[in-house]
Amino acid sequence: MKYPTIIWATLVASLLALPSSLKATELRLNYRSNFSSAAPWNHFDHAEDRADLIDFETGLPTDIDVTTQDWGGTMSGYLWPHGVVDWIDPVQIGFGAAVRFGPGPSSISFNNMDVDGAWRVEVLSSMRSDITEKFIQDITVNGAFADGDYQGLGVNGDDFDAKVDGQEAANWLIWDSVAPEAGIVTIQFDSTEYGHGNVVNALRLVTVPEPSALILLGTGVFGLLARGWRRRKVT
Repeated sequence: MKYPTIIWATLVASLLALPSSLKATELRLNYRSNFSSAAPWNHFDHAEDRADLIDFETGLPTDIDVTTQDWGGTMSGYLWPHGVVDWIDPVQIGFGAAVRFGPGPSSISFNNMDVDGAWRVEVLSSMRSDITEKFIQDITVNGAFADGDYQGLGVNGDDFDAKVDGQEAANWLIWDSVAPEAGIVTIQFDSTEYGHGNVVNALRLVTVPEPSALILLGTGVFGLLARGWRRRKVT
């Protein structure tokens, strides 16, 4: 068998080894009314169940559904005032937040996720300082606190708990790699204080390729590059 055939076979095998969750590479959700942007966000006028979420990269529907529990609705008038930061854009995030008043849990679950895949989960739940002060909550994904936060406040290596570790208005929480449990990723918000509640402004989930798939893909690419280098050397 010639080397080119082996190399192309490796590339094909590496692509097939990628988790099928890559069919949906990125999901973005926001809570705003009067949404007019052409970007493929999944937006909600209030906390609600929704099927066939749109993939942000392709704009195509996926087989992933989202269900919610114990949210009161959408609170408008909360504009992100911190400019364009990473994936956060005032034009896209808008003016809304899903809220639950009073102590207790609220949740958002993504269903039909690939059980063999993993997802980076990012949760924006504090657009402004008054939200952070009034809506003090623990936030977990599949029962675990965040691995860190965008501003790097949790640099002590411990899990980042928004309520305990000082959630800030221009910050958001990050879970590096979440494995779906029976095909489900659940984000839970839990306020433990009377006179406060839960809030979420925007969510992003991005697939994390498996290391074995990356190794296979890298092997194929390296083989193509090496073959090209040998051909140039001969000529």
